[in-house]
Amino acid sequence: MIPKGVRGALLLGIAFSAYTWGAKEVLALYLHEPWQDDPYDAVVSFAMIMIPLLTALVALRTALGAAELPARRAIDLVRASRLIVGVVAVTELSDWVSLAFQAHQDAWNSTTAAMVAGLATFSLCTVAVVEKLRLSAAHRDSDVPDQPDWATDAVVLLERLTHHLGKWRPSASSAVRWVDNVVIARVRFHPVAAAAVFSILLGAAADAPQVVLEGYGLGLAALFITISACSTFAFVALAGRYLRLVSRRGAPLRPGVATSVAVAASVPLAATFRGGLWWVVGSSEANAGPQQLASLLAVFAVATAIVCGSAAWRGAGHTRAVLRSR
Repeated sequence: MIPKGVRGALLLGIAFSAYTWGAKEVLALYLHEPWQDDPYDAVVSFAMIMIPLLTALVALRTALGAAELPARRAIDLVRASRLIVGVVAVTELSDWVSLAFQAHQDAWNSTTAAMVAGLATFSLCTVAVVEKLRLSAAHRDSDVPDQPDWATDAVVLLERLTHHLGKWRPSASSAVRWVDNVVIARVRFHPVAAAAVFSILLGAAADAPQVVLEGYGLGLAALFITISACSTFAFVALAGRYLRLVSRRGAPLRPGVATSVAVAASVPLAATFRGGLWWVVGSSEANAGPQQLASLLAVFAVATAIVCGSAAWRGAGHTRAVLRSR
């Protein structure tokens, strides 16, 4: 049986995605909300990508039905639901902070009141879902096998869909087997590279409408896509490990991978809080442009690589030394 907390998280993810999309894309709403600018808007933009992704994962696994819900699926469903609620909660907190600091107060009106009422409603719903997830029964993770993972579920669901294709079923089944044996096999063998490719593609797709509508040049478009791709990669790499999308039990996080994740995370963070960081590249809010932003991101990426890389390799060396001493 699908736990109530999981169903609650799924509904919360769908509803909150619709709420954030409307708040950001409908101009009549966007112009009167306190969280319309960074750093608050960056959190909303991140949520608009990640919540639908996580919600789709939960929907994928619940589509298999309660009859095929072994311990591995039950644990991962609860984990994915926790991530949905976590991203929603962080977004709500960011929105409340923008309200507390009275951001764009001169634009507040009855529309703002309606948006805040919606935010309050979602905050209460989030608390309720958190309580349901806390009560959701799940096996201890150490007591269950690694399989089936999410990639396996995707193949199972695709194979089921081929049953409705009539005379096209044999060809469709062959295509599904090719995806399983070639594409997913490579993803399992190179999960970090797969996450990087996925993040670049998703970043490009997410930013394409804004890039086209606002007529960005190639350099500015690349900068926007880089920021989106880096934030996506950092989240997907960590969330994928937590959810065991394709990873093996107990597989250590290699120093190079840990450093790459930290560097990727530093890029959107620097972009989000750029207002107070322009001095790093000798600029200011009034004078900064795309070149200054690119320089700022590069400085933070390099600094993060040096600091985190040194720490990661030192920690790995200490671990190897301890293992040899045993």
